[in-house]
Amino acid sequence: MKVLSNEECQDWLKKADIQVVNKRPTSLHIAKIRAIGASEWFTIPKNARYYLALADRLCRWFDYSPVLLLITDWPFFSEEEMATFVKVRQLYGYNQALIDAPGHYFETRTIEDNQALTTLMHYMMVLNWEGFLLHPDKQSVVGLADQVIEIITADPVKLQEARILFHDVGIAPLKLYS
Repeated sequence: MKVLSNEECQDWLKKADIQVVNKRPTSLHIAKIRAIGASEWFTIPKNARYYLALADRLCRWFDYSPVLLLITDWPFFSEEEMATFVKVRQLYGYNQALIDAPGHYFETRTIEDNQALTTLMHYMMVLNWEGFLLHPDKQSVVGLADQVIEIITADPVKLQEARILFHDVGIAPLKLYS
């Protein structure tokens, strides 16, 4: 894992042709994926015991490919909560504050890296932090905001895999329109 500064995150996003608007990733490509209905929204489980399993499955959904976890909002945190989060980053040799370095880039995903990524995603769910996990090919995005997870992918097989992983923890897709 490499912790990225705000500037490094912007450079990474620019290379991937992605902007962050209202704390959500957007691009022409992502807009096209959403327009064809290749995205789903799911609530975070009511039972917190499922958070870790879901975080692990979401991280493995990317098949150990390089990903950027960008945290865009961390409201109402206590010093103790932030200390735990900082400890994960310190294990990789990083001491920057989250506000100065909100990105976490996993280029080569070892088992240990996947555990760290899972821990960070789990922590985000527990604390209701916002952010997203991006694949550099712009084909897949996992967004976390307001106790909702959005899955965006141009790959119909990956979308079905996402539906199954949520189904396995008892969560159906949200119906956004009636």
